[in-house]
Amino acid sequence: MRTTQIRQQLHDYIDSAEDKMIRALYTLLEGEIIETQLIKNSKYDYRDVELTEEQILMLQLSDKDIDAGKLIPHDEVTKNDFQ
Repeated sequence: MRTTQIRQQLHDYIDSAEDKMIRALYTLLEGEIIETQLIKNSKYDYRDVELTEEQILMLQLSDKDIDAGKLIPHDEVTKNDFQ
């Protein structure tokens, strides 16, 4: 069976499946869905790294901070305030 046919059958099934089956399918695919969204919404490719949901959230928040210009210049970060 071709991938396009499989996709169509899955779409048709999901449209008519009971709620508990939809939840079960989502639970089965949730990790893949989260990783796919992270990759799609990020400037970076995290596919080669196994991440927890907390780490994924932290990376998403960091990306938003970068996009908003909430950055600390490198020289300020490396400045030694203990002298």
